[in-house]
Amino acid sequence: MARESLANPVIRQCEVTYINHISLDGVPDGHAAYSSFFKGQEALTTAGDVEQLTLQASYRLGDPASPTGRLHLKVAPALNASGKPIYVLELTARSAPLHMSISSALSFLDSGRDAINEAFVKLTTDAAHRRWGYEG
Repeated sequence: MARESLANPVIRQCEVTYINHISLDGVPDGHAAYSSFFKGQEALTTAGDVEQLTLQASYRLGDPASPTGRLHLKVAPALNASGKPIYVLELTARSAPLHMSISSALSFLDSGRDAINEAFVKLTTDAAHRRWGYEG
């Protein structure tokens, strides 16, 4: 920016998003097999047979009394380009940087990416990890 005689940007918000298309190939129940991939939804089965899962949540990042940002999670049933059922899992870490500097923004992006990776592992089942070859 300085080389071009332009003012430095003012960074007001940072975010990093991961979008995961979770294939249900080989899963005979399609979207109804959500519990094969996502943890914590077992209580829903007492209401009857769940046909598909849609979930949206936000979590505070950092100290609950003074959060450094939010982690937004969204799970939605969808179809891939071939018309086969998939789940789309979106994880977004978003925050205003502590200081309006590039180093502060990059620091949040690193911690946001770590929060996303941790949430992904905690949200998804061990069976799904084995299916994907994840060895965390």
